[in-house]
Amino acid sequence: MSSALSDSRGDLPSASWIRMAVAVACGALMALPSRATAQPTPLDEPMAAEVEEDSEGSDEDVADDDGADDATDADSRDADSRDADSRDEPVLPFVPTEPSTYPIAHTRRPLNLPRFNARAGGGLRVYHFDDATRALTNQDTSLSLSIGGSFAVTDWLELGVLDERIGMRHPVIGGGVIPQGLFALALTPDVEFGDIPVHARVRVVADPAFDVSIDVGVVFPVNGDWALFGATVVRARLTERFTMDSGLEVALRVGRVDNDPHLDLFVPFSALVQLHPSVFVAARTGVRWVDFDDLAFPLGFELGYTIANAERPLMDVTLGFGFPALLTPNETDKAQEDVWQVTLAGYAYFAL
Repeated sequence: MSSALSDSRGDLPSASWIRMAVAVACGALMALPSRATAQPTPLDEPMAAEVEEDSEGSDEDVADDDGADDATDADSRDADSRDADSRDEPVLPFVPTEPSTYPIAHTRRPLNLPRFNARAGGGLRVYHFDDATRALTNQDTSLSLSIGGSFAVTDWLELGVLDERIGMRHPVIGGGVIPQGLFALALTPDVEFGDIPVHARVRVVADPAFDVSIDVGVVFPVNGDWALFGATVVRARLTERFTMDSGLEVALRVGRVDNDPHLDLFVPFSALVQLHPSVFVAARTGVRWVDFDDLAFPLGFELGYTIANAERPLMDVTLGFGFPALLTPNETDKAQEDVWQVTLAGYAYFAL
């Protein structure tokens, strides 16, 4: 029986084989969770796709940002190039550098009005005669009124009908007492209409510190003489508060009485000081040569006030006193201090 048992045990697996089988089974069981973890579940697949899409979107956003930065850099380079080109461009004589609005301070104003700006007004003048004239007229003084204006067609072309142009201030061509303007009227000693001066002013040099304009015109006589005139007017802005005006005017007159031609020259000198943005004073003198015979040196002073808003002048009011022929070297009387004039004037400015 014992031999039978031993034979039956020999048919059964040995203990080593059993242990090996148990170890293999345990290893297989331990490997199953790792495989399950490595394989994505159906829920994980959409999440992975979203992550990939977000990554692609962020890459596209970065690319868009880089493109926008490149475009901004290109625009900046173009703007810098245009600025450099504009700085390299020369300033042409006919191109004004002043702003389109007319300055309030007189010392900063150009000789020409800005485009589509107008100036209108006039003056009331009291003229005191010399002894010889008083003896002829039996009057000590004369009173006259002159009204006119000008209009700027462009920044360099101005048309006007008035007797006192900017930078070229003098009573009348030829030194008479007959008023001039679009509407000019002598009130005493006899009431009579004055002459009509028409002019065009062309601005040929426009610089922040220096202006040059050319005037050409004609005087249509009512009670005076025919006249053709041309002038060069210069304005130099030495400082913000100090400006000087000068120039040369040549006038060819045809006498109403003798019908003979007469040539007159006038060289003005004016100094303007801006005491306040709205207040200025001026001293005016010059040389007048009437018919290349009578030489006279006028002298005058002027006080002005500007009514303005925040941007531009609205009206100038001036009070002037002067001697039209203070020194007359060719006359018997070398000085004519008894011939003087007082002028009250006002000019309004309009931007059309």
